Amino acid sequence: MEHYHLLKLKTAKMKKRLLTVWKRIMPILTVAFVVSTPTIAQEKTSTVSGVVRNESGEPIPNVTVIATNNNTNFTSGTQTENNGIFTFVKLPSNGRYSFTFSRIGYEQQTISGYALKNDATTSIIIKLKDSSTSLSNVVVVGYGTQKRQLISTSVSTVKMNTVDQGSGYNPVKMLQGRATGINVLSPSGVPGARPIVLIRGVGSISGNSAPLFVVDGIPNEGGYPNINPNDIESMDVLKDASAAAIYGSRANSGVVIITTKAGKAGKTVVDLDVRHGIGVIANDIQMANSTEYANVMQLAVNNFNAQRGTSLVYYKPPTSQIEETDWTKVVQRPNAKTTNYNLSVSGGNDKTTFFTSFGAFKQEGILKTSEYNQYSYRVKLSQKLSKIIQFNTNLSFTLADRDLLEEENSGLKLLRTAREEQPWYSPYLANGDYKVNGTLLIRHNPAMLINEEKWNSKRYEGIGLISLDVKPFNGFKYTPSLKVFASYFDEKKTLTEKMIARSLSAGWGAIAQNKNTDLRYIIENLFQYNNKI
Repeated sequence: MEHYHLLKLKTAKMKKRLLTVWKRIMPILTVAFVVSTPTIAQEKTSTVSGVVRNESGEPIPNVTVIATNNNTNFTSGTQTENNGIFTFVKLPSNGRYSFTFSRIGYEQQTISGYALKNDATTSIIIKLKDSSTSLSNVVVVGYGTQKRQLISTSVSTVKMNTVDQGSGYNPVKMLQGRATGINVLSPSGVPGARPIVLIRGVGSISGNSAPLFVVDGIPNEGGYPNINPNDIESMDVLKDASAAAIYGSRANSGVVIITTKAGKAGKTVVDLDVRHGIGVIANDIQMANSTEYANVMQLAVNNFNAQRGTSLVYYKPPTSQIEETDWTKVVQRPNAKTTNYNLSVSGGNDKTTFFTSFGAFKQEGILKTSEYNQYSYRVKLSQKLSKIIQFNTNLSFTLADRDLLEEENSGLKLLRTAREEQPWYSPYLANGDYKVNGTLLIRHNPAMLINEEKWNSKRYEGIGLISLDVKPFNGFKYTPSLKVFASYFDEKKTLTEKMIARSLSAGWGAIAQNKNTDLRYIIENLFQYNNKI
């Protein structure tokens, strides 16, 4: 009995102790339950869908789309379908997202700052730009354009916005090193000299190996056109014989197609470009003074006497009559300045686009009085007359003005004459007349050649294009056009009364003049049909 009572007492004490422990752990269990409750709740998600298009508005398939949560670094990926549509079904809603779009042939693009809402759908529409190395680049070929991936012939393209022209003003020289198979050579250092362009080498033994230049669809059969490089959008070089299928035998040596800039809808853009440059001779030939010149000539005479058994004596004027002259300094400038001014205005709206520009370029030659000036003006306008008809016009005018010196005829080169002259003579007599300087060669006074031979050439060029784009239904375009090319060339060489050649040689007239006028026009009716099935 006592044993039962003792057991009952122990049981009562145990219950009391258990009750105390329970009261202490109850709040902890409650907090643990409350804290763990959210992990059991359903996660908040969102849906994101969108479409990826190219610059023409066409859907792009197989574009890789990566969604990244900038707060948690959570990532998820998908690809666009054939219709350009992509979808993320369940993306965690917490944090801000960025979406990266990439595909071969297009520039990678990332858009950021998307805060996704719970149980909501976010829509994205994006356009990808073609990359510069894309096979889908549009290339100008003859009467139209084609995607590069569809062309089986050899074509090189140079975009002028990727070229730093520096102080140069000849865009054809910018093809050198940027288009394969093209050699650009400078025939002389005369300012304004037209370069020699060879595509895949010399194509003819006796004929012309220069390519055909086509500016905005207008062939320039007179050689390289005088054009402002700031007006050029791109240059496409057709190298294969297939170019002759469009332009005939004129394209035997290749074709350089020049496309000029056009206005775009949007804000009016004013672009002013001013460049200045100075040219100097980096390492000129040091000319001998009177003593050095006489020593070399005397050594030559001594060698001649030893070989021939003669006793010739080289003449050198007395020291009192020596007038030390560096003849190259007489005919050269210390430096040659280059100045380039270009102003363009472009813009438009959904009905009208325009582009107009004015350029002025001046280049001094390293030889005195040699100079090249070019002035250019262009206006390009497109106007939608109705839903199916668009009017286009493209007009340009250039003037190339050159002050020349004889540097291309090997026997009459001015700089060669200056280097051959004896250093102890001065250019002038005491009365101001020109010296012939110890020789009967009537052109052997470089100062006289610089001052008394006035040689100038002017070339005026005008290009005009008027056309209509008629699009009566989808995929079809009819383009009637009138294209005109006109040029006028006037070259005049005058010898002044102080030029000794006028009085000593009947073959040297007081004036020589050459004029040439060229006018060509093309009337085209072009039908194009391009429809995707």
